[in-house]
Amino acid sequence: MAAILSTSFAAPVTDWAASWSLASVTGVQVGHLCAAESELAQITKVGPGTTVTVRRGVEGTASAAHATSTPVTVSVAGEVAPPPPVSAAAIPLRQSSVVLSHDQIRTLPVTPVPVIGAPGQTRMIVPISAVLIGTYTTGYSGINAWADLTFRWRVGGLAAGGLMNRTSPALADVSTFLASPSQWTQVTFGLVRNIGAVTSAVGLSVFSVASLPPVNEVFELAGYDDGGATTWAGGHAANTIRATVTYVLFDTSLGRFV
Repeated sequence: MAAILSTSFAAPVTDWAASWSLASVTGVQVGHLCAAESELAQITKVGPGTTVTVRRGVEGTASAAHATSTPVTVSVAGEVAPPPPVSAAAIPLRQSSVVLSHDQIRTLPVTPVPVIGAPGQTRMIVPISAVLIGTYTTGYSGINAWADLTFRWRVGGLAAGGLMNRTSPALADVSTFLASPSQWTQVTFGLVRNIGAVTSAVGLSVFSVASLPPVNEVFELAGYDDGGATTWAGGHAANTIRATVTYVLFDTSLGRFV
């Protein structure tokens, strides 16, 4: 029968944190299973100090947030096995959604809107797909040639350069998207071709990831207007754009998706 070590959290953890600060790591080794409330995790690294790196939500359990001083029990088997490889099915697909107000839409050329917050010191946001849904009482005007909307990391470059571009017929049209009563467009990141355009209320756009994701950076929706406009004209106070992004996280310290 496996022995049990008892410890507790020295600091709170979120439901996605791969690093846990424990009160003690005496006797704890790589490969041990630990239980915190209803979650099981497997230890993949011990240290520095009383910090352990873990693979969350193993054996069918769900990752959860845990408060400081929550008990943690560690199962110590006779032989310590290294953690098994993570299958694609075990990689959590995450989703973040924000609703832009009329004022946020109008000022996109100078004030980007965060869609996903900074994920942590060793983590990269890797976008999979996104959907933009515009709902307007009155559309926008005064959009200059080569105006565009772009998903990007705040530092490190574009994920979808020229997401919508007014003067390129191969891409979705910013002026159409922002002027009509109801619009949606879908973006799939990571491909190397562009297809489709917004027509009436429907559009599909596929874009390549333009640069390696930076570590611990905000992912945002930004506008650009080559005419130098700081706001787009028109619109209505009730207007909204919902931006929803699905993504995974890559941890550079572990060398894998988490």
